[in-house]
Amino acid sequence: MKFEDFEKFIQKEFMEAVLNLFSQYIDHRREHMGHYYPSYEIGVTTKLCKFLFAWEEGGGVMIVPLFSSFENAHDSWFSLDRILCFVTRQPFIWESPYESLPRDEQIISTLYATRKALVPYVNQIILMFSSEETMSKWILDYEHYEDERFKSKYPAPYEA
Repeated sequence: MKFEDFEKFIQKEFMEAVLNLFSQYIDHRREHMGHYYPSYEIGVTTKLCKFLFAWEEGGGVMIVPLFSSFENAHDSWFSLDRILCFVTRQPFIWESPYESLPRDEQIISTLYATRKALVPYVNQIILMFSSEETMSKWILDYEHYEDERFKSKYPAPYEA
């Protein structure tokens, strides 16, 4: 997929279909060569938070409050998939159910699945990231939830 096609996909499938009520605009575009494949980033700012859509070795969506920067996205951002699991109290998905597909189809399928899962919770999740005060109300619970998921996946080091 070319960068322009990825941007059109994000505009149609997320900005128009899911985030349309949240006064959003693209304010970050980055295209570079990854280790093996081209890497694309599209950053969308809404009136309450930011989303980063990535097309890399894999693909996904990250989310943070407005005060975070797109420049340090991989350091301090939250995976939207993990936030969705936290909100719905579902286990983390450790391995892609689309691994048997070609790479581009894996990424598209992952993004479609994220969009579908986000639709019923979009208001709640955007509000969760609307301010530092709001985040402080759930962040410790999230960190505990994430730790528990990690320990259930990799129990050996924690059993000692």
